[in-house]
Amino acid sequence: MSIHHPTSTLVDTRAQQAARFAFNAALASAHSHARLHHIPFNPVNVDAVIAFEGENYAVEIKGVGQTSKTETLAFTVTRRSTGFAFTFDAVIRSERRNKTGNVKVRYNLTGKGSWTTRDEASAGLVGLAAGWLAQFKGTAA
Repeated sequence: MSIHHPTSTLVDTRAQQAARFAFNAALASAHSHARLHHIPFNPVNVDAVIAFEGENYAVEIKGVGQTSKTETLAFTVTRRSTGFAFTFDAVIRSERRNKTGNVKVRYNLTGKGSWTTRDEASAGLVGLAAGWLAQFKGTAA
């Protein structure tokens, strides 16, 4: 006959939660350190992974600022095989409404291109960043 203590699973669950929290905090700290010191790494939560010329690239999108009909976005493109990244800081997302009420969205990078969807913008920016990122050899930390 075995006696099962009713709080034993609660203790195990708390220990598991504490371990998970510690791991997540350590991972976030390592990513912040790598980003701050320009150490190559692969981001965990990405908005898209795009294959281009035999390489996979991770795309992260962050909002920088917004006015009524425009929003400034930062797109970070990371080459998965090396962990090196390139950031486009000023991609402008604009909305225009015509007389019939249809909304037209454009993503613009001054002097580099214009796209109609977020997916097209991500793919276009990967194409622009790929040449620069190909210069760096090495692997992600």
